[in-house]
Amino acid sequence: MKTFLSEPYLLSLNPDTEMNILWVQSVKTSGYIEYGKDDTLGNFLNAQCYEIKGLYLPPDGRKYADKPEENIPVTVYQYIAKIEKLTPGQKIYYKCFAGEESTKTYFFHTAPQKGEDYTFAQISDLQSLPDCNETLYQIGSFHPDFLLFSGDATYVSWHLYQWFDTGEENQSDEDRKKHFFHACNRILCRQSTHAV
Repeated sequence: MKTFLSEPYLLSLNPDTEMNILWVQSVKTSGYIEYGKDDTLGNFLNAQCYEIKGLYLPPDGRKYADKPEENIPVTVYQYIAKIEKLTPGQKIYYKCFAGEESTKTYFFHTAPQKGEDYTFAQISDLQSLPDCNETLYQIGSFHPDFLLFSGDATYVSWHLYQWFDTGEENQSDEDRKKHFFHACNRILCRQSTHAV
């Protein structure tokens, strides 16, 4: 299984002054980010690691059994690094590290000053459907300032394949079309996301 199960995604309750950068890994390693005001980065920040249980792989590698306990349990790890003391409208570049491996460099803007115009998109009830993935790609092309996600992300929440592309050969083509994080990557790594 590949190390980075998701590209980074952003969450914040105070998006004008701070940003949480999150990602999910298949293994527990040292996790940190490098960030800065331009693509030379230069600032380092350790990430907190949280163990996530309750996900499963199919027993034969392709088809899930009906009940979670009839499948293979998998533990994944979510990393969270919080950048603080930012200013409204600021552009920040960042890159995530899992031990020696890293993501590419991304950037985000903090929320604008109070009273300034902004754009946002709201999504919900995706349930890992390919048509929803196309909608997410279209939303991403408009570059909203933030995304309000109202939940119901996957059809069967304990299916690991509905959340992540694990890089394994035995994933079906149908499963590869349904990964929540792959579909949302065009939006989540650049815009702040407010979960409700």
